[in-house]
Amino acid sequence: MKSYLIKIFLFLWVMGAMTSFILHLFFYNIVSEFSLWNVSIGWQREIAFWNLSTVLVIVFVLIYNRYDLLNMVKVLSLFSFVLGANHLITQLIADQLGKIHIMGSILNFGMVIFGIYLIRKNDKK
Repeated sequence: MKSYLIKIFLFLWVMGAMTSFILHLFFYNIVSEFSLWNVSIGWQREIAFWNLSTVLVIVFVLIYNRYDLLNMVKVLSLFSFVLGANHLITQLIADQLGKIHIMGSILNFGMVIFGIYLIRKNDKK
């Protein structure tokens, strides 16, 4: 198993989730400037805490090696797909450009592709 690639995948997920946590908790006005969604401090705070919780789960798994890392890749790939689809649908039905939705689609679908690669590479063994 190419565990270093799985750890890179998990590291990228942690970095993305921490970035989202910081932006949604402290810089929600900036996030909303590039989004097609309006500012909602309560919802953005909830998104921030959801991201922090995800980071804590990933870190727990990595530190204590309590679960199969490939299963984490499967779950996070599915989560990335849902998040990417949400951003893509938002952008497709909008009549204006939402830079954060384009970026969210690209980054999340990129993680889906990376995750599928890891799953296919490691499930054969």
